Amino acid sequence: MTEAQRLILAGVITTIWLLGCVWLLCRHRGTRPLADARADLLVAYASQSGNAAALARQQAQQLAERGRVNILPLNQVSPTLLKNTPKALFVVSTYGEGEPPDNGRRFSQRFLKPQAKSAVDLSHLRYSVIALGDRNYAGFCAFGHQLYQGLAALGAQAEQPLTEIDAANDLMHWQLPAAATPHTSQPVQPLLHWQLCQRQQLNPGSTNAPLYLLSLSMPGPMPVWRAGDVLTIQPKHDPQKIQRWLERTQMEAEKIVVINQRAQSLSDWLAERHLPEQGCPQGSPVTDWLDQLPHLPQRQYSVASVPAEGVLKLIVRLQYRTDGGPGTGSGWLTRYCMTGEHFAATIQANVHCHIHNHRAPLLLIGAGSGLAGMRAQLMQRAAQADAGPVWLIFGERSESHDNPLAHELDYWRDQGLISRLDKTYSQGPQPGYVQYVLNSQAGALKDFMAQDGEIYLCGNKSGMGDGVHQCLQKLLGEQLLEQLTEQGRYHRDLY
Repeated sequence: MTEAQRLILAGVITTIWLLGCVWLLCRHRGTRPLADARADLLVAYASQSGNAAALARQQAQQLAERGRVNILPLNQVSPTLLKNTPKALFVVSTYGEGEPPDNGRRFSQRFLKPQAKSAVDLSHLRYSVIALGDRNYAGFCAFGHQLYQGLAALGAQAEQPLTEIDAANDLMHWQLPAAATPHTSQPVQPLLHWQLCQRQQLNPGSTNAPLYLLSLSMPGPMPVWRAGDVLTIQPKHDPQKIQRWLERTQMEAEKIVVINQRAQSLSDWLAERHLPEQGCPQGSPVTDWLDQLPHLPQRQYSVASVPAEGVLKLIVRLQYRTDGGPGTGSGWLTRYCMTGEHFAATIQANVHCHIHNHRAPLLLIGAGSGLAGMRAQLMQRAAQADAGPVWLIFGERSESHDNPLAHELDYWRDQGLISRLDKTYSQGPQPGYVQYVLNSQAGALKDFMAQDGEIYLCGNKSGMGDGVHQCLQKLLGEQLLEQLTEQGRYHRDLY
């Protein structure tokens, strides 16, 4: 090689290195919004499934009419930013039984623990807190209360009492108090009408609850989503239940009622609402009476496909209530919704579960219906020519009857998209759970993560999700797991 060739080669290598540095810097800035030091208002959010983040973005957009607004995940709110911010709105959800979401854990550790009272003086800060929660949990809006009280302990002045929202029942129909924003808000995302195209049971003959693959479409162009996003549906009643109620109350099922310029039958209006003991009082307008009936609680499901497939897919396990009846959302999707029928739903962006670096090794961990989020990540990965290795660990009950999408997973393994596939079953000659696989492969796990790997965990939080989280804490260390969360390399899509 001549001297000139060596110089050219060195120049090319240097240029590639500089371009790589620029790419990493842009990616870093793209995932970590920069705070505007001149902003008059901070809107900070802590969100696990995307509801609080979407509501925060909406409120920031409206409040921007009053001046400059910073909008940041709660973990990115620094002491310096708090000291320089005169007014803040916090929109936070509660995870599990009172925990902060993953993108609020560091803030909680830093500012809300008893020892934090002397860490920063916030006597200049005026604040409001909107807390999202689920009334089915004992710790309803618990993290919102912790944040509200913790900010007061640091000297901040609350502008109004804590606002609580039951995300499953009230979020889509909730309005921000007029004192907090220049005008009332609209729903976080408009509900669109989807159509059930196909429903297939994935575990016929299983002793486990039925598991279904559903394919949905909609008239007109499909919306855009990413792997990790969730679909929020508005469930309906069993049509026979509506019919029995109408017969008992002697109300006319086919009576056309117009609300907000939308005309449909009374039975269709009632399908999405809680049914009262009595029908509409004599002489009262039906529209006013219907407007007072609360909607059935909405339900969220991890999306199992990508837009390029032309349909939105879900993997849904039929759940049962304590009285033995089918669950509100899963019962509607797997039993009562007929092929070809339409129902309201909207896609909710779940940025915390987006994977940006497709070249990095990816560890997918899940069980049961958690296969939904894992499948979406694999489909998104399959579109990348230079995708990094994927290690998939999946758990179910029985190998003979609980092996959903086995042909698809085997095909991806044979094609090299999945570099390693570990399945484990809780019933059989050698019963096991996904945690057992992780424990038995501790060395391989550490090597995998040492290559800048990412972890995506999807499925039921109680049991599998919490068990895997504790296992990862033990094998990788709590500090490293927290660092992975902060770096956007540990994604928990749990429900």
